[in-house]
Amino acid sequence: MVMSERNFGTCIRQRYCDNPGAIDTRTIADGENVNEVHYAVYKTAAGDTYSLNGGSSPLAQGFVDMAGKRATVKFDLLQDQEYTVIFWAQVRGAGHYELGDLRQIKVNSTVVDGKQTVAGNDETRAAFFAKYEFDTYENKDHTVTLYRPFAQLNLLTTEESLTPNQEGQTQGYTIDVKKSQVVVTGLSTAFNTVTGIGVEPADPTAEFVYSLSATPEEQ
Repeated sequence: MVMSERNFGTCIRQRYCDNPGAIDTRTIADGENVNEVHYAVYKTAAGDTYSLNGGSSPLAQGFVDMAGKRATVKFDLLQDQEYTVIFWAQVRGAGHYELGDLRQIKVNSTVVDGKQTVAGNDETRAAFFAKYEFDTYENKDHTVTLYRPFAQLNLLTTEESLTPNQEGQTQGYTIDVKKSQVVVTGLSTAFNTVTGIGVEPADPTAEFVYSLSATPEEQ
């Protein structure tokens, strides 16, 4: 896909290969189900015009397919300029995130019993992002690595956490957890891709619920 900043002037083509699989953290979802990359290109100038100021619009934006944790994005931009591109990779059609402005990704949720709620243990929530700054003083390809914007909470039950019986023994007892639910207080529901930091919640005392759902089978 080729996106053009303007229909005049000297342009230079930039090509980006994205690889969201290059991460070191262990997670249940390995990213293989991520199949699209959204991007938005902003002109970098004094004062960082691409920042969350609401007054700047992307010069180029769109999305491309991803397969095998890789995608290629192509567009034309004016030569001898500096730009910033925001990438966001996700599972197509999952509907977990609001992408109206890639500089701030918002988590979609529903209200259940007065609390913001999403499904827990959902591998389609996998997402990756990157903010990449570059210039167009020469024509070249760029390789960009995307990273997970969110942490994954892993809970492990061991024999030591079991309640001893009347004889003070835990041996012979096992726990087979089939479902789990997690409630988090003061959880950020928006992510600033420019700073790489979660946006402070409007109400730090509000509870956010990952609803009761089947636990992953992976160990």
